[in-house]
Amino acid sequence: AASMVKVSRDADASASSARRVLDHVREGESAVNAAHEGMARIDAAVGETAAKMRLLDKRSREVFEVIDFIQEIASQSELLSLNAAIQAAHAGEAGRGFSVVADEIRRLAERSRKATRDVSGIVEGIIEEIRAAIEAMGIALSEVLAERELSDRARGALGEIGELVDDSATRASQISFASQEQAQQEDGGGDGL
Repeated sequence: AASMVKVSRDADASASSARRVLDHVREGESAVNAAHEGMARIDAAVGETAAKMRLLDKRSREVFEVIDFIQEIASQSELLSLNAAIQAAHAGEAGRGFSVVADEIRRLAERSRKATRDVSGIVEGIIEEIRAAIEAMGIALSEVLAERELSDRARGALGEIGELVDDSATRASQISFASQEQAQQEDGGGDGL
């Protein structure tokens, strides 16, 4: 009977330990679920940001089209100023005012050409930074996906551990109950002799 009581107490202690382990497993499972949900949000945010960066890349290319158009206007303006200067030279003294206008058009064309080169350089820098950001986001997205996969596996493992610990606690409780019954029968049977 004493042996059965000891077995019963040990089984109770084992069941109690198993329940505490199960509580910790559930806490871990909750933390893994929260991390998984956080990674899903990061995944969505990174994907959305990458889409916006690709749109910026596209818009930058449109800026280059406008720059090309402005450069074309600058080239035409330079040609126009050259023609105006030639006509002013042919007109002699009467074309002097026309010559001043031709010089102003030429200077304006030169400034336009320089401004478009400057803007082109800035936009090219922006495009490079956008591409680098898109590449970095692609790497981050791969990492997030890998981490989500790991958290899925961890969730599955914790779920299985929880089931096993729960089963172990149930069995330990059953052993404890059976031991208590047997100990009581032993005590009761011994008194009858």
